[in-house]
Amino acid sequence: SAADSSASAPAQVLDLPAELILLSEFCSTIAGHFELKDVLPLIAARMKKVLPFDTCVFYLYEGSDCLRAAYATGMYPEQISGHRIVVGKGISGWVMAHKRPMMNTGPALDFQDIDGDFSLFKDTLVVPIISKEESLGTISLYAQKPSTYTRMELEILQTLTGFLAPVLMESKKGAAQAAGKVLDPVTQIPRISYLTTAGPRLISLAERDRAPASVLSIEIRNLNQISRLYGASIANSALKKVADCIKQELRETDVLVRFGHRGFVAFLPGVRNDQAIHCAQRLRHQIESHASATVGQNCPVVCRIGTASYPKDGISILALLRSAQQNSEA
Repeated sequence: SAADSSASAPAQVLDLPAELILLSEFCSTIAGHFELKDVLPLIAARMKKVLPFDTCVFYLYEGSDCLRAAYATGMYPEQISGHRIVVGKGISGWVMAHKRPMMNTGPALDFQDIDGDFSLFKDTLVVPIISKEESLGTISLYAQKPSTYTRMELEILQTLTGFLAPVLMESKKGAAQAAGKVLDPVTQIPRISYLTTAGPRLISLAERDRAPASVLSIEIRNLNQISRLYGASIANSALKKVADCIKQELRETDVLVRFGHRGFVAFLPGVRNDQAIHCAQRLRHQIESHASATVGQNCPVVCRIGTASYPKDGISILALLRSAQQNSEA
């Protein structure tokens, strides 16, 4: 059965679980910077902490009136990944076409064209991912126990799709725009896309050698204030000076990239967590002492730096970056 029309838009959940707040910050941070194949597994893992399911599938619209399972986790991920559903058909196809959620109904229609016994699934919760009236796909949850899902769980999933929609929109338009744009024009250091490409190789080397590695997340907290007071040119000069300060503290084997509007990320192979913390302390002193000279004493540069270490805080670049941001201190 379809949920009533009052649930067709994301509800205002006043007391969001802490995990949802973290997911909101995570999605707003990574939009446009990472590939979906890296993002969806992390979102699904976080969803498991706030929603019950045995299988979660992200069906995304790929054109020609067709949805494709871009990522599946839980039971039968190999059989479901890549599965296609015609828009309007099955449960997920109906939700995509009508932009309305569906809950607490047998999910068999979603698995008609897949080899295998999916009779263990007794219940489903499917919510459309919508951005500016455009249907982008669905998040489809399947459970073995019947009548699992509540109205609150529907509202939580709708809230989560609201976080994910901008990430999908950025992904749709970002691939073409990112081609050939490796260097950031302001600081002349690589963009975050370089680290997402080189990162898996760096992680695999650390795993092979059983060596530590650390990530620094560096954010200029008052860059917008500097820009308002002194203009974009001075703000860009401050960014360039910050990049120079960071490079002076790093080794040739370290990787520094520009991340977002006001931040940087550094990958430090062979560096333990305690060493990364000392490096962060030196960097903060260098940045706030020397970069501030670019702006003036009336508005000194203020930075926030967080650290994360492999494998304690994550085993992928994206997981390490997220941990470093959570561990940052003003």
